[in-house]
Order: sequence, then structure tokens, then C-alpha cells
Amino acid sequence: MDTPTLPRLIIAKSRLSPSSWDSRIEKARVTEEQMKDIARRRAEGASLNQAIRELFPSSRRGWAIRHWTAYQRHGFEGLIEARLPREPKPMHACEEAVQVARLANPKVTVPEVLKILEDRRLRPLPSESTIRRLFTRADDRRRYAEKKRHAQEQQVDLPFAGGALLLAAEAETQVISTLVQQGIRPAEN
Repeated sequence: MDTPTLPRLIIAKSRLSPSSWDSRIEKARVTEEQMKDIARRRAEGASLNQAIRELFPSSRRGWAIRHWTAYQRHGFEGLIEARLPREPKPMHACEEAVQVARLANPKVTVPEVLKILEDRRLRPLPSESTIRRLFTRADDRRRYAEKKRHAQEQQVDLPFAGGALLLAAEAETQVISTLVQQGIRPAEN
């Protein structure tokens, strides 16, 4: 298996050494043979529980059911272990590329972003959850920019707004005209 198609396997392959990846493939091949044995028993009329009971000890029952479900859903790729070591701090270039892709196309998906990162040969690839987190950050930035732009469009400059307020207050209270009529004198010392 040279190139996996599942996003989690693409990420795993980008972070693992070739020898680690090859050992995971070999383990998956052994597991695939066991899953084919289960499939043969099921074709002969046995239930899944009977087939697992006949082929595996009771301590491996959960393992067999988990792998059978993955095998049914994704085939051979579902059997490849996708666990990863701790995620390295994402490269600045990866973060930037993910956010630019999201700003350019708000409906871009995780597999599409992984393809973009692979085409640019950016390594190590971030995990799906990191890509989604970067999507959220880009979406927040877009919403903030739109909100700010909308607020600037709503602002209307009123050149004599203060004068209009004073005129309205004067019409209501007539304080200024009263002060002018009485004539304000400076305080005498």
C-alpha cells in the first residue's frame, strides 16, 4: 500500500518513519487474513459471535469485533493502526496554508486541505482536529472582519451634531438665552 486514502492514514504516514509504516502494514495484512477467516465462517452460515468464538480466545473478542467493524467499513485500510505519537507543533507554513485555504473557500474540507499540504510538500501534516481548529480560527477572523466592515458602513458623520443638540436643549430649557439676557458678569474680588 503506497498511498492511503483515509485522511487519518495520510496523516499517520506523513509522521511515521518508513520502517514503522511498513510494520503497521504487515500487522494489518495478518489481521486481514483473520478477518477473511471470519468472513468465510459467516458465509458458511455462522453468526459473527460464533465465528469469533471459534477462531479467537475470549480475551480477544473485543479486539475481533472492533477490527471486524473497521474492516467492514473501510476494508484493508480500516485495519491499519492510525495512532500517532504526540503531535509536533504545527509548522507556521502549514497553519498559514490551512487558514488561507479556508479564507479562500469557506466550504473547503479536511481531505482537500491535506491534498493542498501534500502538493506543497509541507511536513509534518497536522491532525484532522488541528485542521478543524485552524478552520474555526479562520472563520472567526472572517466574521470579525465582516462585523468591523459592517460597523464602518453604518457610521454616519454628522458635522454639527453637537450644535444640533445644544439647539434642541436651548429650545427646551432656554437656559442660554436667559444667561445672555441677564448678562454674565465676572466675579468681583
